[in-house]
Amino acid sequence: MRLQDTLTPLLRKQQRRERRRCQGRQDRLACERLELRAMLSSLPFVFTNQTGESVQFALYGLDNATGQWAYFQRDSGTDNSFSGRLAPVQELGAGKPLPSYSFTGTTATLVLPDSPSGLSSGTIVITVGDTGPNITTSSSFTVPRPSPSNPSLVNATTNPYYDFIEFTYDAGDNLYINTTQVDQFGFPITLTASPTPQHGAPVGVTPGVSRDAIFQAFSAFLGQTADPSASDFQPLLQTTGTGSPNRIIAPGQYLAMPGNATDPLASYFDAAVHSFFTSPPPLSLVASGSTFVGTATTRNPVAHGDLVNGVP
Repeated sequence: MRLQDTLTPLLRKQQRRERRRCQGRQDRLACERLELRAMLSSLPFVFTNQTGESVQFALYGLDNATGQWAYFQRDSGTDNSFSGRLAPVQELGAGKPLPSYSFTGTTATLVLPDSPSGLSSGTIVITVGDTGPNITTSSSFTVPRPSPSNPSLVNATTNPYYDFIEFTYDAGDNLYINTTQVDQFGFPITLTASPTPQHGAPVGVTPGVSRDAIFQAFSAFLGQTADPSASDFQPLLQTTGTGSPNRIIAPGQYLAMPGNATDPLASYFDAAVHSFFTSPPPLSLVASGSTFVGTATTRNPVAHGDLVNGVP
C-alpha cells in the first residue's frame, strides 16, 4: 500500500458563533497547539482524505462531567457522516476494544458529541487501510494512547500506517488541539480552522509536503558523511517486509523498547554534554526584563546549600 499524499482534518463550524480568537502555542517538543472559541454542540471535524485509501478512526477521552474515560459511540449519520455520544468505557468492560469507524472517498465529517463540561485528553487515532485502530480498555477502565514502544495498541504488522490527534475542549468553549509527531511519524497530518484564523493555523506538516518527501529526507540524513553517527538513527526507520517505510519513531520510544537501553543512541549526546559542562561557554538568561550572565557549572547548588538573594 502506498500513501499518495496527506490526510488533512479541517475544523469547521456550522452554527452562528462568536468571533473566534485563535492563537497557536508551542506544546512539547515543537508540537503546536491551536486555540479556538467554539460552540461545543456544533463543532465538526471535516476530514479531507488524500491517501487514496480507506481511513478508519477511533475517538476517546476523559469526560469532564464524570471524571471517567469515555469513547465515541456512533448513534446517527450515514456514509461519511458520523454523529453520536460519549459512552462510558465501563459499558465495554475491561480489555475490550473501542469501536472504530471507517470511510472511503475524499471527505468525511465527525461531529464531536455535545458535552457541557468538555472533554480532556481527547484522542482521535487514525489508520489508513483495511484494519482499524486496536485500542483496548485497561483493567482500571482507562484508555492508553498509541505508542511505538507498546505496539499492541496499534498492530504495526497488520496495519502499520497510523497516527493520532490530541485535543481538549473545556466548559469555557475553548478547543486546544495538536498533531502528534512527537512519538512517531506515520503520515502527514495538517490541522487548520475554517474560517482561517489570524494566528495558530495551520499546524502539523506543512501543506504540500508529501509522505514520500519526508521519508526521502530522513534517508538522506542517515546516509550523510558529515556526521558518521547519523547511521545510529537507522533503527528508527521501520519498514514492512518488502522494505517500504512504515514510520519513523522517536529515539526515546526506540530506547524504551526491550533490549534497546544500551543502543548507541542512548549515549549519542554524551560527548557534547560532557564538553559543554567541562568547558562551558558564557550563558545569558533574560527573564522579566532582567538579564543574568554566567557560566554553566557542575556544582549542585541544593547539595551545597547555596543561597540566591539570601534564600536557599
